[in-house]
Amino acid sequence: MLKDEQSLLPVPGDDLDQTTIHKIASYCSQCRWHTDVVVTFDNGGSIDGVCRKDAEYPLHHFLFENESQTNGTNGLGSQKAPRSYKFRCSAPQCPVVVQIHMKPPHISDQDIETLTNQAQLRRRWENAKLIAGERADTVMARRVDGPDFLNTYLQDALNPVKGKARIPLLNKKFLKTFGKDCDSILTRFGFSTELEDEDGEINQVWHLPRPEESNSPLESTLRTTIQDARYELNTIILGIPDSERHGVRHKPLYPGPARDHIERALACHDCTFTT
Repeated sequence: MLKDEQSLLPVPGDDLDQTTIHKIASYCSQCRWHTDVVVTFDNGGSIDGVCRKDAEYPLHHFLFENESQTNGTNGLGSQKAPRSYKFRCSAPQCPVVVQIHMKPPHISDQDIETLTNQAQLRRRWENAKLIAGERADTVMARRVDGPDFLNTYLQDALNPVKGKARIPLLNKKFLKTFGKDCDSILTRFGFSTELEDEDGEINQVWHLPRPEESNSPLESTLRTTIQDARYELNTIILGIPDSERHGVRHKPLYPGPARDHIERALACHDCTFTT
C-alpha cells in the first residue's frame, strides 16, 4: 500500500531530466515490511535515450548490479535486516537506475506481545495499583489500548498541539497500559523521560517525540520512522476483532495500492503482454 507522504510520484506528461527522481514508498499490510522503489535518470546515457522515447527500446530491461544488507548477509537475525537491491537498464543509452530498499517492521512481534498480551496487561494493572494506590484505574487495559494510545501519541507528535506534549507516568491510563514495561518501545520512537516537580512531588514524565520537518522524501528520519510505525499500528489495530475495538481513538487508514505508481515509474504501466 502507498505511503503518499514519503513518495515522489511520477506525473504523466512531466518532462524528464537527469535530476528527476521517482520514489514510491509502500508497505505490506500483512507482514508490515516497508519497500521503497526509487528510479533515477543519472546513470550516464541521455534523456533522449530513455526507453520508450527510443523506438528501438520500447521497454526497460533491468540487470541486477548489487545487493547490500545493513547487518551483513549471514548470522542471526539477517532475515530481518534491511536490504537494498540495485538494477540498471541494459539499453545502451538509457540512464535509468532502479533501487529497491526493504525495511522490516519497526514494531516487532515481541513488541506486539508486550503491548497486547493479557497476562502482561493484568500484571501491569496490578503494579499500577501498587504505584498509584487509589489514583489507579479500576479496570485493566484492553488488548487494543496499547496500540491505540501509542498511535494517538505518535499522531500528536507529527501534529503538535499545545498541552499534548507530555504524559505523566501516573496518568492512570498510561500507567496501566504501558507502565515501565514499554520503555524500550517508547524510546525507540523518540519519547524521552525526565523527573519533574509537581506541587512539591517529584514524578516521572514522558515527553512526546519532536520530529523535525524533512525537505526530502528520500531522507530516512525520525518523522518517517513515526509515519511507518503509524501504518504498522493501523494494521495491528485493525487485526483486533471489532468487538474489542469499541471506543478506540484510532481512525482507520485506508491507503491505496502502490502497484500502478510503481508500474508508471518503471514505464510499463500501459504495456499489454501477449503470448
